[in-house]
Amino acid sequence: MVVLEAHELEKRYTSEPVLQGLSFKVMQGEKVGLVGENGCGKSTLLKLVAGLEAPTGGVLTRPGSSTVGYLAQELQYTQSNTVHQELLEVFAPLRALGERLEGLQKKLAAPGLDIVQQQELLDQYGHLADQFEREGGYTYAHRIDTVLTGLGLVPRRDQQVEGLSGGEKNVLALARLLLQEPEILLLDEPANHLDLEGLEWLETFLGAYPRTLLLVSHNRHLLDQVVTRVLEIGDTRLALYRGNYTAYRAQKQQRLLEQQAAYQDQQKEIRRLEEMIARFERWGSMTDDPRPARRARNKQRQIDRMEKVERPQLERERIDPRFSASHKGGRIALEIKGYSRELGGRPLFAGAELLISYGERVGLFGPNGCGKTTLCRDIVAQGAWDHPVLRLGPQVKLGYYAQQHETLNPALTVMEQMLEQRGLTRDRAFQLLLRFLFGWQDLDQKVATLSGGQKSRLQLARLMAAQVNFLLLDEPTNHLDIFSCEKVEEALEAFEGTVLVISHDRYFLDRIVGRIAEVRDLKLMDHPGTFAEYWERRKSADAPAPAPKAPVPRLRPPRPAKTAPPQTTAQELIAARLETLEREKEEVEKEMAAAYEAGDHHLGGERGRRLGHLEAQIAAQYAAWEEVLS
Repeated sequence: MVVLEAHELEKRYTSEPVLQGLSFKVMQGEKVGLVGENGCGKSTLLKLVAGLEAPTGGVLTRPGSSTVGYLAQELQYTQSNTVHQELLEVFAPLRALGERLEGLQKKLAAPGLDIVQQQELLDQYGHLADQFEREGGYTYAHRIDTVLTGLGLVPRRDQQVEGLSGGEKNVLALARLLLQEPEILLLDEPANHLDLEGLEWLETFLGAYPRTLLLVSHNRHLLDQVVTRVLEIGDTRLALYRGNYTAYRAQKQQRLLEQQAAYQDQQKEIRRLEEMIARFERWGSMTDDPRPARRARNKQRQIDRMEKVERPQLERERIDPRFSASHKGGRIALEIKGYSRELGGRPLFAGAELLISYGERVGLFGPNGCGKTTLCRDIVAQGAWDHPVLRLGPQVKLGYYAQQHETLNPALTVMEQMLEQRGLTRDRAFQLLLRFLFGWQDLDQKVATLSGGQKSRLQLARLMAAQVNFLLLDEPTNHLDIFSCEKVEEALEAFEGTVLVISHDRYFLDRIVGRIAEVRDLKLMDHPGTFAEYWERRKSADAPAPAPKAPVPRLRPPRPAKTAPPQTTAQELIAARLETLEREKEEVEKEMAAAYEAGDHHLGGERGRRLGHLEAQIAAQYAAWEEVLS
């Protein structure tokens, strides 16, 4: 059954169309991912489907009885309800039905009822009780608790909505929408404010959702786990692909290559016909015979009748970041020793320790609210070579990407913000801005008026201008489209400096980091290896096991007693890290050799690049070992 159909759909805000000529059908129960670059019209299409805006052309139809639920990217609340009360509002009609049942129970228990009255009340009660059970009256409280737990809102259960952060309000809006279970569910970036546990729960929920879903997300793992079809919007138009995100990318590449081959073949044929036309015209000019001119006209008609193959755009204009380290840093990039921190009277860290060597790529991971961003801000504000707790290497030049864009001044223009970088000329600043898709018309725009994606690109442009050798990144991909995320990943892979990054993007983490620093129990727990390896180990460790539980093996040597000298801790950490890196190096060497032997040069090259990263990390660890011993 078709639940949504568009025919030649168009939307204009000015003379330029945002969407044009969109035609598609969505069947009942389909899970559809909408992808495309920032500003291509994905959110606009959701608003059209939700009925919040009207199309300027074409037709959009859906069954009149279908319910639609829409989650916008940004929401505002004025309610003084608690979080739990806000979710109870979803079931207000059901709760009213329960109150009617309680009222009937009281009437039935009242003395003096005759048989006729009693039977009438029993009939009413039976009818309402059946309706109450059908609509989930006995399970809605459990459903609320399930969603609160899954989305990480249990600690905020009794907190007033007006006291929540913006991100928490968006998560609450998502919780409300999921409890409503509309027949057509429209989600615009639902993963933006969830930690990884919440994301994994959402993946499971949406995967089992029995109704229709339209999902806009730059989270590639979420798209891979949930959607069965992808609609790509580009140049105001739509292209349809079957399967999840990974299948879409493969199909798109194949489609582009086929289109490129067809285009080249057609252009070759057109050139051949044009050469024949020119030859016939030359012959015609040299004789009075009308046949050459007639043949030239026939060949031109043949060209005109061709259904022209559009030239594919194999590489669209995208951001082009390149982070080049100003110079090689020292052996130690960052050493955290005995870091303790409270926020609003709540302890975040107590004696946390972490050692990062130059050139390492470390992911800082933990649930929302555990203090990751606070730690990053403290490193930026206080980190120095002579700081007793947050010790930066003497040659470290730190660059910070802030999740809430607090590194930007909203009162400045885009160009003024760039020129705050010391030694940056106006011409050089404009060249950098061009690489991040800012044009002349954007230079005098106030930072306060920029979108989230534009602010992200401006922060990245400033980091590129700064030429730092230590990148401290707090959710750098949150407001970027998928294609921009991939460009940032490529730039970070080529970056020769140190990276400490907070991210909930599993694709990003798997590609960039080789080690995880987990915030747990007010400490920083060290987990060498990729994020996928860490996550698998953690899920295995957290899985229920038969009692008594065997002790979980530690991923690093036990921390020495407080009376032991600090050098002992550093040596043991480095030794454990070297052992893991050497073991991984052996595996990668085998994989690279096997790939080349099998003729898979793409995989062989990828394993070769990974081997280079590992060798650099091993060299940095040996250098750190020497410094500790000296």
